[in-house]
Amino acid sequence: MNKNVLALAVLVSILLVINTTFVVIIQSSKSDSNRIAYVGETIGNVLSGYDQLEIFNKPVIESSLSKKTTASKSTTIRSTSTITKKPKPVNDNPPAAMQRSAIRVVKDDNGREIYTVNYDTDTITFPDGKTTSIIIDGNVNPSQNDYYDASQAATASPVAWQQIPYTEFNAFVEQNYYNANQANIIDFLNKLAPRFALMEQTTGWSSEKFGYGKLDLYIDATTSGCFAGSAIPGEAHLSLSNPIYQTSCQKQYYLNGQQQWNNPGPLGDNWIYIASGLHESLHSTNPLPIYARLWLTEGFSEYNMYNILTANNDINQETSDTYLHNGFNGYQWNGYVSNNYRDTTVNDNEIQKSPGYDITAWMFSMLRDDYGLNFDRFYYLVDNNLETLDKADSLRINAVTYQYDDMAVIDLFGRTLGRNNFETETKPIFRYDGSSGPGWGVREWVSRDFYADLRTTIAPALMSNVGLGQQVALTATIYNDGQTNLVNIPVRIYYDKDENTRVILNEQNVNINAGSFVPVSTSISSSENAAYAIVASADPGNIKLETNEANNAAVSFISFGVQQTGCPWEKINGHWVQTCSSQATQIK
Repeated sequence: MNKNVLALAVLVSILLVINTTFVVIIQSSKSDSNRIAYVGETIGNVLSGYDQLEIFNKPVIESSLSKKTTASKSTTIRSTSTITKKPKPVNDNPPAAMQRSAIRVVKDDNGREIYTVNYDTDTITFPDGKTTSIIIDGNVNPSQNDYYDASQAATASPVAWQQIPYTEFNAFVEQNYYNANQANIIDFLNKLAPRFALMEQTTGWSSEKFGYGKLDLYIDATTSGCFAGSAIPGEAHLSLSNPIYQTSCQKQYYLNGQQQWNNPGPLGDNWIYIASGLHESLHSTNPLPIYARLWLTEGFSEYNMYNILTANNDINQETSDTYLHNGFNGYQWNGYVSNNYRDTTVNDNEIQKSPGYDITAWMFSMLRDDYGLNFDRFYYLVDNNLETLDKADSLRINAVTYQYDDMAVIDLFGRTLGRNNFETETKPIFRYDGSSGPGWGVREWVSRDFYADLRTTIAPALMSNVGLGQQVALTATIYNDGQTNLVNIPVRIYYDKDENTRVILNEQNVNINAGSFVPVSTSISSSENAAYAIVASADPGNIKLETNEANNAAVSFISFGVQQTGCPWEKINGHWVQTCSSQATQIK
């Protein structure tokens, strides 16, 4: 036996032992009668015999990098199955009726319902009534997954899945596909896992964080093209070429404007396979309001599948920028701009009604390159405004419009850029300004009056000639005059002893529902004659989305052993403050 082959066989055997693989038998439909035909323009799939990835092998036309329709479904009524998320390994085959259903209720390990999937309508419904569509990327049929119940469920042949546990996710590979590609499947998963972890670290988004448990990643063979996929919160499905790492699916990289083979990065010319895995798994770890907006979720997945590979030195920045700018079938930036800011698919969609893909991803890269957007800061702001994003999503459900979600995300982009005035600073970047621009084509805008609005008062507002050593109790009251409940609001009460010394009297985080208030107390004393301008500030870093940021701070003026006369202006925290006027606090 060839020594290299023998070494590879030993390595694979070791990997199999390390991963403690086992087989879970799950029924899967083979029925064509329930098959759903999708007409979607997406990466890595065949449309009318055209492999969309072939566009990546064409020369770059532009030298400058300025970059579902669903057929009718069966209405057959089927039974409902209940699935516990992250099922434990089993050696027997559960009854088909319990395992395969058009209606699938997914619960966590504690029996709490996470969501319900309806494979007849390709929709996901959450316990609070929110409903969204299954994300479908390419020539795949979500109904033909491991839980679906076809009309021939009782007679359909069972499908075996090889489970390969990873720290980052649980992988399930269709047994026949695994058997034919074992070494390369292990190689694919071993390379995907650390890059997936980097993506979670970069975005701050994860399946665990949003309550779906550890991500389940299902992999089988695609019927055509190089790869396709679908995504449900907490669950990603990949269909990859058979064999995996097919030569015709490899992608070139770019160097000095020229396409090159033999990519020097650790993934070689197979890097696009890992990109597809990152793309689909990011969908499954999105916050729901982003998952529900195709132009945002597809944009983030496209941007980050390249961004993570670039950050990991798998491809260079030029390769990432070139593929994003060139796009593919109907989702190219130049085509979008020249088409009056509509995609050039058969649907001719404006961006908010389009999957977006590379059009949106190119917007994100322009925010990075042309406006200096720090994506770490953006993801931090998203993470700290999930309650407002959820409020936007609930309004979308009630008002049957998704634009509330758009407003919050666009606002977060603006605030990341330091553009706190939405109308005059942020909106001009994204809005539709006509066929000649310069705005980026967002046409539909709704009010952001659903935000919270924090307002702070402090009592007493003024005390003069307080006795030395006397304790003065101070109470700051933080109101939420807006429409969104807020959590983890930083509240700080402090005074500046001098230009370089800030004394914190109290600092804590509070939750305040819309229309409510929360008191935060502290005290101060002095053993010498002194006057203090004490600031109470809610959300001092302006992290939370609000309708009005100007009323978050209040000032109390306390003097010990000194009689306060007149009504002077004091400079507090960079603002001039008149503390003893008829109004307790005026901040200019």
